[in-house]
Amino acid sequence: MGKDNEQIFRVIKKHYLMRMSQKDIAESEGLSTATVSRIIASAVDNGYVEFTLKIPAGNVVEMENKIKELYGLKFVSVTKVDIEDVDIILRDISISVGDYLNYIVHDGDIIGVAWGYTMSKVANGLKPRSIKGGKIVGINGGLVQNNTSIGAEDIIEKFSRNFNATGYRLMVPVSVDSAEVARMLKKDSHLKRVFSLIDKANIIVFGIGNIDLNSTMFRYGGISKKDFEKLKNEGYVGDIGGRFFREDGNPGDNVFNERIMGIELEQIKQKKYRIAVAAAENKADVLRAALKNGYITSLFVDEKTARKLIETEYK
Repeated sequence: MGKDNEQIFRVIKKHYLMRMSQKDIAESEGLSTATVSRIIASAVDNGYVEFTLKIPAGNVVEMENKIKELYGLKFVSVTKVDIEDVDIILRDISISVGDYLNYIVHDGDIIGVAWGYTMSKVANGLKPRSIKGGKIVGINGGLVQNNTSIGAEDIIEKFSRNFNATGYRLMVPVSVDSAEVARMLKKDSHLKRVFSLIDKANIIVFGIGNIDLNSTMFRYGGISKKDFEKLKNEGYVGDIGGRFFREDGNPGDNVFNERIMGIELEQIKQKKYRIAVAAAENKADVLRAALKNGYITSLFVDEKTARKLIETEYK
């Protein structure tokens, strides 16, 4: 380690650990205050310092009560938006999700988790809660085009570590070439065990997908443009765990759903806790459809999405 680095580390420690002022550090190190300021400013960029914020998320109680009443939900959390940044909004929502999970989870529970950008944020926002005999299981295939992983295993790992539970991954493509291939894969002894856990799960946590070109399913190759157009033309509005549903709840003659490796729509309705997480105004319509079709018991959204959801209900 060079002498320059040794001095940089001393400056950082004096500022962050000893709470010395930049002026006092400059005098003690024989540096200008401008140099000390630059060292401190670069500490985060160079990976020497990391911050963990403990700011609680604010909630909008009136909206929560209105949505709970409209759809007969067990629980609703509407997070106040103070900064227009999706990562920060999801961070705040995830705090509430973590609190709720810790409240409802008990020994022996089986928690099913979907993958996706929203779920990766939820996994990062969990709060340690050790349960006995708990299991975490992926509810939809964790591989996409060219067998590329989309982070499903990381989400399951974080959930498992957080709850001191055993994790089970569904490491097959989210969709396969045909319904016949899907049926054959489900006969595999390992996969049968995972699907059995999906069936037994009493808690599931998931994001809501739109049918548009920005959706996770489309961007990661879980659905082709041809399939996308066909689903949209046939009246499908969104997906949960890769399973597409219509606004009226009618599954229709959806051949694509038969190729999906994961939880089925009717299985979703059987779960005691069906926890949906969303942070985008453009998901209000698909959220409303999912709520009316009974796919959600507990909803976590930001205030803008909540407002749009309420407004569209009263149009």
